[in-house]
Amino acid sequence: MRNLVIALIFLCLVLTGTTIYFARELAHERALTTAQATHAAHSEPASQWPRAAAPAPAGKPPRHERTPPDVNAKPVKAEAASSAATTANEEAEAAQLRFATAFLAQAADLKGREDLVAERRMHMRHSFPALERVVGLSATEHARLLTLLSEQQIEAETAHSRCVVDPACNSRQWHASTQTRQQDIAALLGPDRAQKFDQYKNTLGERETVTQMRARLPDSQRLSEVNAEGLVAALAEERTALTSQPNSDYFGFGVGSGMLFAPSQGTPDSQYEAARQYSQRLRDRAGPYLNSEQLRLFNEMQDEQLLAFRNMLRNKHGQYSAVTNSN
Repeated sequence: MRNLVIALIFLCLVLTGTTIYFARELAHERALTTAQATHAAHSEPASQWPRAAAPAPAGKPPRHERTPPDVNAKPVKAEAASSAATTANEEAEAAQLRFATAFLAQAADLKGREDLVAERRMHMRHSFPALERVVGLSATEHARLLTLLSEQQIEAETAHSRCVVDPACNSRQWHASTQTRQQDIAALLGPDRAQKFDQYKNTLGERETVTQMRARLPDSQRLSEVNAEGLVAALAEERTALTSQPNSDYFGFGVGSGMLFAPSQGTPDSQYEAARQYSQRLRDRAGPYLNSEQLRLFNEMQDEQLLAFRNMLRNKHGQYSAVTNSN
C-alpha cells in the first residue's frame, strides 16, 4: 500500500506539472519573444545602422552610407540583455500568478469544478489506454477510478496554485488533502488490483511504444493482446534493469514512440553509443513476441528514435561533427 501511495503521489505531481508547465511555458515564450525583440533593437547602436541612400545620379553606381559612430555613446548591450531577462522573468511570474488565480476561482465554483473534473477525466482516459482491461475493472469501476484520480489531481493543482498566490504557504500541505481520495481508490481496487494498477503505471512508457507500433501495423499484422502485454513487460524489464543499477545516472529521451536512455555524463559519441546499445537490447527482447513484419516495424521505430536522439545531441552540443559516424 505504501508503494501505491508513493506511486499515485508521483503520478499526481507529473500530471499537475504538465498542466501548469504548458501555461507557464506559453506565457514565458511570449515574454521571451518580446524580450528578444527588445534586445535585438538595442544590441547594436542605431548610429551603426545603414541609412537608405538617395537615388544615385544616372550612370553612377549607388552609394551606401553610414553615419559615423558616436564616440561618446555608452555601451548598452549588457544593460539591455539584463533588463530583457528581468522583464521576461517578471512577465512569466505574472502569467503564472494569473493562471493560478483563475484556476482557484474555477475550482471554487461548483460548475467550474465539474468542468475541471470532466476535462481531467478526458485526459486520464487518453493517458491510461486499456486500463480497465489490464487492471480488471468493470465499466462502472473504470469510470469511478478516473473520477477519483481526476479529483485527486485537481486537489494537488489547487494546493500548488495556492502556494503560487501565497508563497508563504506550506508546499507539502496537499499530501493530507489527497489522502481521502487515496483511501477511496484503495477501497475501490482492493489489494490485488491495486498492485496491478501500480504495475500498469510503471509501464506507461512501454505501453506507449506498443500502442504506437500497433497503430502503424496493417490489419493483417495485428498484434495479439497476449503478445502485446508480453512485449510491454519485456521492454519494462530492460528499462528497470538499466535505471536501477547502483549509482546509475541516466536520462531518457523520447519522441512519442518510446524512450531511449543514455548516461548523463560523457561525450556525445559515448552517449549515442550507449543509447544504440540500449536500443539493440530492446530489439532483442522484442523478437520472441513479434513476427518478421512486426519486428521490422519495431526496428524501424527504434531507428527513428536513434536518429532523433543523434540530432538532439548535435543541436545540444553545437557540433555537426558529433556522432556523425555512428549508425
